[in-house]
Amino acid sequence: MIEKVLFNKEQVKSILSLAGRFTPSNVVFNDNSSYISSSHRKSLQYKFNDNSALKSIILPSLSGLGVLDIGNEAIILKYSSGHYFKKHRDREDRTGKRVKTLIIQLSEESDYSGADLIVNDKLASKQLGNVILFDSGNMHEVTELTSGERSVLVVWLEKKDLLLKKTLV
Repeated sequence: MIEKVLFNKEQVKSILSLAGRFTPSNVVFNDNSSYISSSHRKSLQYKFNDNSALKSIILPSLSGLGVLDIGNEAIILKYSSGHYFKKHRDREDRTGKRVKTLIIQLSEESDYSGADLIVNDKLASKQLGNVILFDSGNMHEVTELTSGERSVLVVWLEKKDLLLKKTLV
């Protein structure tokens, strides 16, 4: 897991201003089927249909992490009191197209309690503008939010979105 604060308060506000109507979050399976399951997760989401404005805000800051593009899978998640996401992986096996999961913290840490992001048993920072980048096959969860509201941007990156280092065998 890589973490680095790359976005300031104004950039975070710009990202949040792009969101439209939030709907209940669903659980997506490898075959792209999905359904709402409060036994697995409870949150609200805004899914970007056109993420060109989002790209113009975030891509310049992500180049140092080897991110070339953000593809088409980007959502803003909103957690309110009682919301959570149980332990899961964003890619179940090596054949899945999601390679890396990128999360940007869009809420001030002082605005909420709970809703800790834990990746492979390591607690991620809640600092505003923090970017968390990890292998999509890693186990992770968001603990229950006990007060306030937490928002994050989540982007799933494919191989084509990343500058991958070539190694000699």
